[in-house]
Amino acid sequence: MQISNPVFRAVAIVAMNFLFYSKTIKSWFEKNVFNPYEIDGNKHADYALMQLKNIASHINIAGKSILEIGPGGNYYLACFLLQNGAKKVFVIDNENHSFFSNQEIAIYKKLYPESISNNRTINQDKIVVINYGRHETIPLSDESIDVIYSNAVFEHVYTPKMLLKECQRVLKVGGKMMHQIDYRDHIFSQESLFFLEIPDLFFDFFFKNTGMWVNRLRHSQWVALFDTLNNLETIKIDKQTSSLSLTKKQNQLTTEDIKTTSALFILKKYAD
Repeated sequence: MQISNPVFRAVAIVAMNFLFYSKTIKSWFEKNVFNPYEIDGNKHADYALMQLKNIASHINIAGKSILEIGPGGNYYLACFLLQNGAKKVFVIDNENHSFFSNQEIAIYKKLYPESISNNRTINQDKIVVINYGRHETIPLSDESIDVIYSNAVFEHVYTPKMLLKECQRVLKVGGKMMHQIDYRDHIFSQESLFFLEIPDLFFDFFFKNTGMWVNRLRHSQWVALFDTLNNLETIKIDKQTSSLSLTKKQNQLTTEDIKTTSALFILKKYAD
């Protein structure tokens, strides 16, 4: 179920936060009360196809090993990447999201037959599924990946600098990273910046165990963070902006940080 009212939605997300430690109750809650990740399967596929077109417009994927960070429990994009010439796709997400239904397996098999093995599970020779914790290293060799991609993921990462350094480590020289980062509120309303005014202690206490929690870094902070990575050159930044207004507290931020709602970063790794 989805909830449109921002107050009721926030209450439901708080409830999910405190159900985090009981997977059985949390699963029942997501099925019968509220599931912020719920989306129609066809829309998932359409969205993945849009992502593929975006990637292909910037990066040649033919024959490449690709790492997708945070697929959100589906492998549609992985199938489309393989369908369009990728050599192998690695998908990494936390354990709570790494699942798939029999219906999804049937769709994956239709999109790319080799994505599913004979026992109706993901074919790890083509799509390698990696469960990733909050403070872990990526279990891949140094300089083993040609392309790294994420969409609306890094705003949810607790330790983005650590994960970016891991991306830098596994990326080949000459390889590219492409990250779309969404700066908007995921809890109350995407038309408001109220979520920035909540003190860190309360924001983390009520929301950190949900997929709606965000690290609340603004655009200038992300630009600075990417600049700290050695051997990586930012070759493109594409910003999306809105007309959101400022509040008294938010006046401490620059106009750019207030009005930039998301940004696409493309980086290329060069030799020492």
